[in-house]
Amino acid sequence: MAYEDPRLVELYDIDNPDGPDHDFYRSLADEIGASTILDVGCGTGMLTVSLAAPGRDVVGVDPSAAATEGVNVR
Repeated sequence: MAYEDPRLVELYDIDNPDGPDHDFYRSLADEIGASTILDVGCGTGMLTVSLAAPGRDVVGVDPSAAATEGVNVR
């Protein structure tokens, strides 16, 4: 489901907060020494941005242009 209505995008981070699942993915990226990460279905980019680290390229893609508009602001 693509979130095209800006009101739904505003609620996305409330419904998908940073939590144990994000901790898991960040730890996994560190553990395996990931230098490149593709976050498919990144939504507003909360996890995508938190995966960024020196020497690591992170790209997030999502079918919702409205959701990804704010990613560069993070």
